[in-house]
Amino acid sequence: LYLSFGVIFSALLEEFGRSRFSTALVGTAQEFVYSAGCPFAPALIKRHGFKIVHAVGAVLVVGGTVLTSFVRSLEMWVVTYGILTTSGFPLVFMTGIELGCTYTPKAYRGLCMGAIFAGAGAGVSAMMPAFTHSIKAYGLSATM
Repeated sequence: LYLSFGVIFSALLEEFGRSRFSTALVGTAQEFVYSAGCPFAPALIKRHGFKIVHAVGAVLVVGGTVLTSFVRSLEMWVVTYGILTTSGFPLVFMTGIELGCTYTPKAYRGLCMGAIFAGAGAGVSAMMPAFTHSIKAYGLSATM
């Protein structure tokens, strides 16, 4: 969902008929929130633990995505998808990375990190065609 904005961007342009600049604000907010949240996620994990941080991140992602499916304006897309949904992504993603670093022996840590990032890349590769098909078949709101 995080790296799918390229597919969503075209659908947002069609649905709202706004300029490319104003439509791109959704992706800009998404990138800013993700980049700003990643440095804080490890500190939250150390303070509250893996399970709590991951659960909070998952609730933010799911809750924001569900709210986005009901939104009818581009400005609210910036709030629900660009900010709310994306605020959970660093918590979920960094939890996996921290788990790999914490519980993998040093001799295998590089292999573990490679597997984590390869899995993320495979997921993105699989989701792009799925998003494209779903948006064409059901529309943007139903896809979200």
